[in-house]
Formats: sequence, C-alpha cells, structure tokens
Amino acid sequence: MRTSSALASFLVVCLGVACGDSTSTGGGGSGAAGGGSEGGGGSPTEGGGGAGMGGAPVECEEPTPMPGTTNDVLVDMVTITADDETGAAITDVNLQLCGTDGCLYSTTNAIGQATFNNDLSSETIDRPTVKPGDSLVFGKIGWPWAVGSPSPFPVMFPRMEDSGQQMDRGASVSAGGVTLDIADDLNVTIDTLTYDEPAKQTFRAAQVPEVMVEAVTGDAAFVMVFTLGPVDTLFCPTGVDATFENYAGLDADTPVEIFGQELAVGEYFGGYGEWTKIADGVVSSDGSVITTTGDGLPALLTVAIRPTP
Repeated sequence: MRTSSALASFLVVCLGVACGDSTSTGGGGSGAAGGGSEGGGGSPTEGGGGAGMGGAPVECEEPTPMPGTTNDVLVDMVTITADDETGAAITDVNLQLCGTDGCLYSTTNAIGQATFNNDLSSETIDRPTVKPGDSLVFGKIGWPWAVGSPSPFPVMFPRMEDSGQQMDRGASVSAGGVTLDIADDLNVTIDTLTYDEPAKQTFRAAQVPEVMVEAVTGDAAFVMVFTLGPVDTLFCPTGVDATFENYAGLDADTPVEIFGQELAVGEYFGGYGEWTKIADGVVSSDGSVITTTGDGLPALLTVAIRPTP
C-alpha cells in the first residue's frame, strides 16, 4: 500500500490535531476534560517527515480509503477501568473515548478508573472507542464501546518497550519481540505533531498475552497481537519488512495473515476501529519467528496474526 506526500501530511494533521491524539498518555492532567471533535478539518500541509527521511520527499501513490459503516451510538456517561498486561491498574493516564465525529477525554484515578461525560453537541458518537491518545507508554488498542456494555467497562493496554532506536533508512530496530528491517531506499513518515521530538520517534512495541488476544480482537481466530509505535508511521514506496516472535507457538512454515486495527478517522487501512488485513507472513522453518512476505507492513498499527484459513 502506497502513500503520497500530501496524504502523509494530511494524516499528520488529522492524527495530531483533529483526531484528539495529541494528548499524551504519559500521565498528568486534570480529570474528565471537555470534548473535542475528531472529525475536524484543516487543509493538508507539506512536511511532516519522520526520522530517517533525511529531508527527502515522499513520492508515493495515494491509497484508497476504506471507510467502515457509520454506527451512531448514544453516549451519555461511560465509566471504564484500565489495566496493563499484568493486570495492574493504569493510574494517572489520559485516555480517550472517540469516534469519527467526536472525542471525549478523561484521566484514570488511583484504581485505574476513568469517567467520560458527553459534553459534545450531539448525544451520539459514531463507533465510540476507548483508546490511549498515543503509543509512547501504552499500546494504542481501541476497545469499541456499545450501549449495554459492562460498567465499568474493562480495557487493557500493554506497556510499550522502547527500542531507543530511530527508524533510519538501512537500520534494523527491535523492541517487544518485533524487528523492523528498513531498506536503504524506504521512506519513513512519522506523525511529528504527536511525536514532536526524536525521543518520541523511536520504535516501540509490546505483546498482548495469549489469554487476552480474543478479548482485544473479538475474534478467536487470532492467536497473537503486537502493538507497534509510533502508531500510524507510514512506509513507502513499499512496506517495511517485519519479524515477530512466534509466542503462540504456531507450527513451522505456517502461512499467516496480519491484520491492523485502524484508529484514525482517515480510515486508510480499514474502517474506524475495525481489523483489516494489511500483510501476509510465514512462520520460519525453525518455528521461532514470523516474517512478513510480499510488500511487508504499510504502517505501524496494532496488528493481529492468525493462520491463513
């Protein structure tokens, strides 16, 4: 999947400003904050290049958006509890309850609980999803909320491992059981509004425990989930070669499919909140890892892996 310079910049603007994702998950801030629109505008601007681009222009084809079906859900007050991958409460962290047309904000308390109050102009939100604002500390996983969901609504976000390595051309970067091998001629575009300094632009990843994979994806066919960051980093003119630890123990030489969860309102990699196939892969002959095949990963998202049906 290929992305143009203008589109990459549009994603930077949308993700960092209009989509409410500029709020760091690194703690701090007041309690429930006012709502903001994820569907806001702003014309595309040039720039937004990420680490490793060396100022080179990104000249790639624009992908075709894959919008999902609108589902306006009545939202009044939603209370959630947030844990990490160990079951420990996530405290003093900013979270979001967002759809394609609006976003609510809150901060978890000492027991990992947060409450979102709808102060938007509309009583409904299109496909409301609970998520962190970025992928610096916790993996950016979206948990769809629906009327009738448990209250408090349980969510889980694994802690990210920081490689400390920039995603430069020709580099191999590793974290959280994932390695990216970046070709010498590959363009890398990072959302530099959210990830606005080099220390925030290093490769990060985390694994979702096997017992949580079905809860995260809503599909028992998936056997592994990795959350990657900086989320929404784009690669072109092809994707990036990625290697994943085979922590579910799939048999050697098993072909797999890799799905990404789209949490940006542009919906360029699938419908908002949905899981859409973005790459193929295969288990190594010794069964230790899974490598992408074909064009690799077009972007850094939270990804789920399942054996090819």
